[in-house]
Amino acid sequence: KGPAACENLQQLIRMLRNGVSHCNVRFIADDKNQLTGLSIWNRVGGNSKSSKNWEVELSIQDLRTIALKFIELMESEVDPS
Repeated sequence: KGPAACENLQQLIRMLRNGVSHCNVRFIADDKNQLTGLSIWNRVGGNSKSSKNWEVELSIQDLRTIALKFIELMESEVDPS
């Protein structure tokens, strides 16, 4: 969501990292208070009073997929020797 769309994995990781590091995270729960996902966002200039310039809602499955792809990427970079 928002005007700053991620065009590649590097941008996505950067936006996720910035959102988490600035505590711009909201947990999403269902009507039984079970965690169903996260909302992560960034603000212009990192100012807490400025408008959001990027936001994403990630389901538990989305989070699992990101984690597994990250592990796969890291494992592919490891020298087996």
